[in-house]
Amino acid sequence: MDFNTLLDNRKTNFTWTDEQISNDRIIEIVNNVLSKVPSKQKRMPYKIDVFDNSNQSLRNRIFEYTKRDETATVEQDQGNPQTLAPHLLAFSLRDVDTSTLKKANDTWGFSDQRILYMEIGIVAMMLMMAFENEGLSTGFCQCIMSKQELADELNITNPIELMIGIGYRSDEDTFFDPRTSTTKNVYVETEHKRPDLTNIVTYRF
Repeated sequence: MDFNTLLDNRKTNFTWTDEQISNDRIIEIVNNVLSKVPSKQKRMPYKIDVFDNSNQSLRNRIFEYTKRDETATVEQDQGNPQTLAPHLLAFSLRDVDTSTLKKANDTWGFSDQRILYMEIGIVAMMLMMAFENEGLSTGFCQCIMSKQELADELNITNPIELMIGIGYRSDEDTFFDPRTSTTKNVYVETEHKRPDLTNIVTYRF
């Protein structure tokens, strides 16, 4: 796909069709990105768990952890249906035996929080662009309640820091909330706007 077309078309997706994606196709895209993604000194200090989200009870359980408004009841909460996608990526930090590293000062790359979370951001964005380039839609979710509890339920060692839903976009503006067994409107973000670019970038040429 042309890069500008990809940028113009991409947006965080919330509703999904029932069309399935083969696990092999997901594996191919993920492995391709991970073999090329930039990583400081090739550390890759993250772990990515890829779920075939066809297990409805598990999918619903994950959704319960993604409350949009912590102060709202589940009836009031608009939820994060991007996690109801046919496939789901869960990002966490990777435990590494630093005693095996060749240089003693390499250990900080697995403990410096700035680097750890920058690395997750880099790989998440590259994966998002790769999936979108393949005609799939994506939806980020970082609103995760009790990150360690969710990790424990999914047999993941460290807290889940970020999730990305993957699937085919639906044009529906409502979704079925499994917490309440009701149909809800998709949340439309209108409270914020991007700052003026002059506040973000300074061209020094």
